[in-house]
Amino acid sequence: MDRLDFVLPEFTRIIWVSEQARNIWQPKIANINSAWPKIELGTVTSGLRRGALQTVAPERLMELQAFCYDNELDFVILGQEGAAKVYGNASIPLEQGKPWNYRVYIGDNPKAFMRAWLESDNLTIGTYLGYPSCCTEFFQDNWVDRGWRDLTYPMTRNTKNVGTFHCNILLRHLGIRSVFHLPCSLGCEITSIVGDKILTHATQAGFDLEVDWIRDMLNWPVRWSSLHGVAMITTPVLKVITSSDALPEEIRYDLPGSSYPEGGATGTEFPFQSSRPSSMIQGIKDTWSDNGFSNFSAMRKAHDLVIRSVSKILLDSGRVLDLGCGNGVLLERIVDQYRYLVPYGVESWDERYHKAVDRIGDNIKFGNIFNTSLYLRDDFQLVIISLNRFNEVEGEDAELLLRHLRAHTRYLIVTTYYEPWIPEIDTLLSRHFTLVDSEQIESCESRILKPK
Repeated sequence: MDRLDFVLPEFTRIIWVSEQARNIWQPKIANINSAWPKIELGTVTSGLRRGALQTVAPERLMELQAFCYDNELDFVILGQEGAAKVYGNASIPLEQGKPWNYRVYIGDNPKAFMRAWLESDNLTIGTYLGYPSCCTEFFQDNWVDRGWRDLTYPMTRNTKNVGTFHCNILLRHLGIRSVFHLPCSLGCEITSIVGDKILTHATQAGFDLEVDWIRDMLNWPVRWSSLHGVAMITTPVLKVITSSDALPEEIRYDLPGSSYPEGGATGTEFPFQSSRPSSMIQGIKDTWSDNGFSNFSAMRKAHDLVIRSVSKILLDSGRVLDLGCGNGVLLERIVDQYRYLVPYGVESWDERYHKAVDRIGDNIKFGNIFNTSLYLRDDFQLVIISLNRFNEVEGEDAELLLRHLRAHTRYLIVTTYYEPWIPEIDTLLSRHFTLVDSEQIESCESRILKPK
């Protein structure tokens, strides 16, 4: 689409749907924005990325220098720019007498990075910052070569299938995102993997609350629209109005969400819902009884525990296997959030098996989970199993299963729902697996293990 030949000044305005919504979400957004620079630096100290690019207020420069000294990191000041209160499409030029910030690179080989910076070598810059090459090339093509100011429209045009929430950068003006770069599309598989690793690192670094809030917000339904240089990002709790490229006709892009926020307004037009409580469970009625739960809330809480455990581990593209998958609801949630995982399951109840096949596809096998010849022909990134399954057979069969799983999986998650943990199973597990981490929500417990 051709653009109109004018550019509006940079601006961003935020309008809340209610004071209640503001009171709920504004403090969470503030906490996320406070934590994000620390998460950025942590990805460098942990070795997840070679370097980070940050905007640093003059009064924080000494603090950053002390951090780099303590962590044996190099840094270089790349320049100065005007200070912005919120995210903008471009940096603000430095003006005498107005607030300003340093632009700083922290990490490996600052001399080479500064050379790339001065030469506008975006491909090298992206490599140092851990950006996917497809996204760096997209940035070069659209921002540099074609002169787009806001990459949202080219990004939506480049999106064939929506990916995981990690690709959602529509809330970046609020500081809410899971990656440090602009994805080439809202379905970029590499961005999904990168975002998952960043949030996993953040959780392990103690920012689990902030990660939960980020995940919640990036799963909201959101509409992006743009006309005549003004873009609107509408969510159920707030609207962001900001400058953009001047398009001659209105463009809308709706990103469906999987959750609805507390304090969200009701309405008849997307992204609003006419009745939050009923729509929250629309389409999942009666699914909990198939999986042995007394109600939807109990199943959701138990499955949330597993999802939290999955978010703590670094997974690559591959297979996830649920042993005793019921009707496939948990598998469906996992692969909806981690699109680079391929779902597999085993179920021995005929009715549940057929429902799982309808929900997931032909990768669901019918039979006993202890018959490993059914499914252990390939390796898995992750296997999930309930602790109580080990009580269904003699110890020799349970040990044989674990021996086979040890050879075919990267991580094993063992769960117990609303029943106490069985200490005797720990001895059995410890012969083949090492405990990585554990999670608990009330009487539900989930343990992450990796093969010895």
